[in-house]
Amino acid sequence: MPAYASLIVTLGLQVVVAVLALRIGRETGWRGPWRFVAAAMLVWAFRPVLLLLTGSSFQGVAWSEAASLAGALLLLAGLVAMVRRARAGGSPAGMMQGLESLARDLVEHAPLGIVYLDANGIVVYTNPACDRMMNLSPGQLSPALGYRFVDLPSIRRNPDIARKFARLVEGEPLPLIEVDYESLLGTRLRLVVTGTPHFGPDRRVVGAVIMHADVTDRSRAEAERNRLAGAVQQAGEGIVITDLNGVIEYVNPAFERITGYPASEAIGRTPRILRSGAHDEAFYRGLWQTLKRGDVWSARLANRRRDRSTFEAEGTISPIRDEAGQITHYVEVLHDITDQVAIEEQLRQSQKMEAVGRLAGGVAHDFNNVLTAILGNVDLAKRNLDRPTSTAEFLLEIEQCARSAAQLTRQLLTFSRRQVIRPEVINLNDTLERMKGMLRRLIDEDVRLSFDQTQDLGQVRVDAGQVEQVILNLVVNAREAMPGGGELIVSTGNTRLDEAYTATRPDMKPGPYVALSVSDTGCGIPRDIIRRVFEPFFTTKSSGRGTGLGLSIVFGIVKQAGGHVAVYSEPGVGTTFHVYLPRVDVNAAAAATVAGPAVPRGTETILLAEDDEVVRALAGRMLTECGYRVLIGESGRHALDLARSHTEPIHLLVTDVIMPDLDGVRLAESLKASDPKVKVLYMSGHPAEVVADRGIRRDGAEFLQKPFALEILAGRVRAILDGTAPSST
Repeated sequence: MPAYASLIVTLGLQVVVAVLALRIGRETGWRGPWRFVAAAMLVWAFRPVLLLLTGSSFQGVAWSEAASLAGALLLLAGLVAMVRRARAGGSPAGMMQGLESLARDLVEHAPLGIVYLDANGIVVYTNPACDRMMNLSPGQLSPALGYRFVDLPSIRRNPDIARKFARLVEGEPLPLIEVDYESLLGTRLRLVVTGTPHFGPDRRVVGAVIMHADVTDRSRAEAERNRLAGAVQQAGEGIVITDLNGVIEYVNPAFERITGYPASEAIGRTPRILRSGAHDEAFYRGLWQTLKRGDVWSARLANRRRDRSTFEAEGTISPIRDEAGQITHYVEVLHDITDQVAIEEQLRQSQKMEAVGRLAGGVAHDFNNVLTAILGNVDLAKRNLDRPTSTAEFLLEIEQCARSAAQLTRQLLTFSRRQVIRPEVINLNDTLERMKGMLRRLIDEDVRLSFDQTQDLGQVRVDAGQVEQVILNLVVNAREAMPGGGELIVSTGNTRLDEAYTATRPDMKPGPYVALSVSDTGCGIPRDIIRRVFEPFFTTKSSGRGTGLGLSIVFGIVKQAGGHVAVYSEPGVGTTFHVYLPRVDVNAAAAATVAGPAVPRGTETILLAEDDEVVRALAGRMLTECGYRVLIGESGRHALDLARSHTEPIHLLVTDVIMPDLDGVRLAESLKASDPKVKVLYMSGHPAEVVADRGIRRDGAEFLQKPFALEILAGRVRAILDGTAPSST
């Protein structure tokens, strides 16, 4: 029978009972024993109303059970009154038989279990409702018949409960209690029980009536809720429950510990209180689109605590559905991975430094070659000063060698330093072009390195430094797999992964990807360990020949970029690692920049502060060559003295960041205190990420990496003075 039909039938029966009760009360004038019977019927009739009004909550069920017991007590009182009146001769024999029949029918059909004990506490009767609770078949006698109730095993095991039941036949009523009961047939129940003594005409106890209701399901549900609530309260992960609009309704203690927000401050607000600014609006739009589709959303988050400090977390948000399948709430689980991220960063740095050590020999060799070419061309230029054409050729060669040296240094700095992850749209072919020289220095002479690059390669959004580390680690891994030499191929290409491929890879979505592949003809990976190659510290190399972190770091970087790594290998044949990164569409025309004049000029006054004599002289000559009036300070303090003694406006400060007596940041602050219009260009031989700790990340601040050419310096200076330069920090 459908649920709604069952409800209609139940309500109809309750109405009939209520009408019958009212009629009995009216016919008898609500006097005598019948008033108890009518009242009991009314209580039972309105019992379902309690459930409807309370939404079948725990409190509603408790009130309903209490109403059932109250009805049973009223019925019992009516029956006892009828028996007393009959024994007192107040009713004829026929009426007495009718009342006994009515009483028997009411007890037989009562919804509560009823057990009758004789004066010795022996079970002499159980009604059908009681038998059904004990899983007895129709007509099967209860095995408890003939036993003293207090001697039943489940009662005897609890002496306190047994004493309360024993007092029933001594004339003391049993208050409403809950007991765990196991029948002689093994049925386990949770019962709500009450009892009353049965007194004879001489006021002696002739027996006792025990009434009980089965609340096993409710008790189990309550216990399950308590277990779940305890698990949520004690969980190590932060748990947040919100409504459909994202308003927080519950947070557990772990959330309070991780975020610093007490429940009193978090409830009623939204998770926006945790936003750190590290994610753009598109990130959160994607989150809500996923949830509104009814899917589970998960990602790594950079959040902010109540004290404004940041923490890294892996967040998973799932919809909560009701019995009809409708989403009613969302639950978010936050796993604090701040320490894990710090360890990962340390491991990456360790890998970088290991690679830098491998590079040192090759770079030193190349750098010595560059210096040899520079010094040789300088010597030739000095010997041919009377031949301008030859001198120009020598100078051009010197310039090319110097640029090569700068590129070598830049590669080392980029690869070895710790840096903030900054995803940007790049082309992997460009990255490979920059790295080819470095990669060739990494492999042995008996390994043949080749590149197969698709010309119309799509673009990806990743951190350029991390992609370089991925390529480097894969190449080093391939080299280690070929101790006797072989062939190593690095290739790029466009691909589209369909649903059939991504169905078994939950971290991927169908769509366009850019593929980076590194293949070797080495020893290959045995099938029994290929699944473990991305585990941290797992390595098949001998002791001292690797940390086992290279491939795990590759896996972590690619996953963080939204990509996937696949490995295919055959022992004795070779191995190929495929890195798939999501392809992004970028309007090349919009990204294009318009080239300005090669060497822009000006007439403004520039204050130059540089403690290195060679760089100071060179920068001064460059700026003077461009037409500017240049004040040159040998240190930060000297530059400040020059500025104070200069009576005309200073338009731009060009300063080294790190100087011994007064650094560039404090110099700029001193100048701006007297003239806020002064603009600033910082320069340094240290990477931007290092000097950023000195405080140059401010509005209007510009940074120029050494070494620099004339056109670079002139273009940056002109752009700053004209107010057209976007901040580079």
